[in-house]
Amino acid sequence: MKKVLEFLVRHSGKLCAFAIGVAAIAPECCRGSWYEPEEPEGLEEVLKKSGKVQ
Repeated sequence: MKKVLEFLVRHSGKLCAFAIGVAAIAPECCRGSWYEPEEPEGLEEVLKKSGKVQ
């Protein structure tokens, strides 16, 4: 446990920079996989049934 803590203390700046870098590119990866530019078929009907359409 002591060695792990020493490692974290010694390399905390590098780990933080790595985490910021990953957080910056993560939304782009998700958007590429899940982004749907068009409205799905049947969405209007579902919204009407749920009462969320004005």
